[in-house]
Amino acid sequence: MEIGYTLAPPARGKGIGTTAVAGPGRMLATVPGTRQVTAVTGAQNTPSRRLPERQEFQITGSHPAGQVRHTLGLG
Repeated sequence: MEIGYTLAPPARGKGIGTTAVAGPGRMLATVPGTRQVTAVTGAQNTPSRRLPERQEFQITGSHPAGQVRHTLGLG
């Protein structure tokens, strides 16, 4: 499964992104057959890249469009 997120500037830095990423990761871990959750972020967007990393996602690849793929293995 893949999750995505975008925050408007006034919402940034308030923990909303952390909740948006952490919640689905925990919830998806309970769905039978789900083996991993992925998130794709812009390579130059440091705050966006760090958000999944703080939730134990691992960098697992990159995209030609300058994006980074993060994966959370579920078992």
